[in-house]
Formats: sequence, structure tokens, C-alpha cells
Amino acid sequence: MNEVVRALPRLPLRERLTRDEWRRMGLMFGFIAFLHIAGALLMWKATTGDYKLADGSLFGWGTAALAYTLGMRHAFDADHISAIDNTTRKLMAEGKRPLAVGFFFSLGHSSVVAFLAILLNFGIKAVGSQLKDENSSLHHYTGLVGTTVSGT
Repeated sequence: MNEVVRALPRLPLRERLTRDEWRRMGLMFGFIAFLHIAGALLMWKATTGDYKLADGSLFGWGTAALAYTLGMRHAFDADHISAIDNTTRKLMAEGKRPLAVGFFFSLGHSSVVAFLAILLNFGIKAVGSQLKDENSSLHHYTGLVGTTVSGT
């Protein structure tokens, strides 16, 4: 039952993908470049150049670089890699070419993260005015819940 497994000869890179797959891959790389340029332009527009901590506008390229590098590190989390790997293996087992699995996973994941960040921002702005008001219903109910939890 032991068989010697021989490696198949590797094709040159140009012959590994069809013309349509090369086009799709080019479009994906172009879209990724577009997203990076759009992000850099938005960051450039968002920076005020006035870095004073007192007025709450401390936001600059250092913060953006930190967020970008932490996002890159997050991309290589084991759960992300395994989700892409499992989907790729499933598609390969079905005889399909999984060229864009990682691209669409990252596009969907980053869209969800961006949407939740925007939602959180609006939520913080909505709650901020209630936090300043000592007689707000937020203060009343959170005080009641806090006392109840502490007492049990």
C-alpha cells in the first residue's frame, strides 16, 4: 500500500492562472490600492495639524499608523487564517479555483468592523449629552442597576 508520491513539475507563474484569473487578480490589487489611497487621503483630510490634547483633537499620522499596523497584525490571527484555509480547502475539494477567498473575507470583515466603529461613534455621541446631565434617565437607571448589582 505504500506508494511513492512524486511531485508534479511546477508550471511557470504565467501559466498557472488563466487570462480571466489574471484579470480578476489585477482588479483585486487595483481595488486594494484604491482603498489604501482613499484611506490615506481621508487621513490627510482628517488631520488638523493642531495637536493639543486639551481640545480633544489629538489625532494624526501616528495614530493612523498604529491602527494600520494593529489591523495588519489582526489579519494574521489564527481564526482568520483558519477560516480562509478551510474555505480554500473546501473549494479545492469541489474542483473550484479559490482565487479570491482571502480578498472577499478581508473585504467583508473590514466592512463589518468599519460599520461597527461608525455605529459606536454615533452611540458615544448620543450618550455623551446624557452623561453630562446629572438628571438624565441614563444616570437614574445605571445608578439603579449598579446599586442592585452591588447589593446582590
